[in-house]
Amino acid sequence: MIQILFAKSSSFFKSSRRFENLPVWSTKRISERISSFFITFAETLVMQILQTAITRAELAALAENTFGDMIKCVADVKLGLLALDAELHADLEHLLLENGSAGEDLWGFNLYPEEEGEDFIEYDSLINIRSWQNNPTRDVLDPGVREAIKQIVEQFIIG
Repeated sequence: MIQILFAKSSSFFKSSRRFENLPVWSTKRISERISSFFITFAETLVMQILQTAITRAELAALAENTFGDMIKCVADVKLGLLALDAELHADLEHLLLENGSAGEDLWGFNLYPEEEGEDFIEYDSLINIRSWQNNPTRDVLDPGVREAIKQIVEQFIIG
């Protein structure tokens, strides 16, 4: 089913047994609609490395475009960078790696713009599973890393 969702031409549909009895115009139309959906969804995700601070209201607007009440983020705790707004933490990790970050300095977490205090940051991501850094779970276990993430978030998210 995943192959269907990412098909950009009707060639997949023509060659698939499941769709072999459909007329060509139907398969092309299905493919165009699927492509249109994913292009529209991708346009709402604007992965970015923040250069300036944003407000909680701006953060909430970004979250609304993806998961509603939550937005995925990755921080570079060495360089003090914050990347946000992607479907997967791994996409943000890749963006930071392409821009000079080192993998061992990148930690994933989620922000809940409508929450306060400890509920604002959730230190949970698959990219955090690193036994070689004494972090065998999705949660960020090191209090020093958690504090570094918190300081980066406070620097870039106002209010």
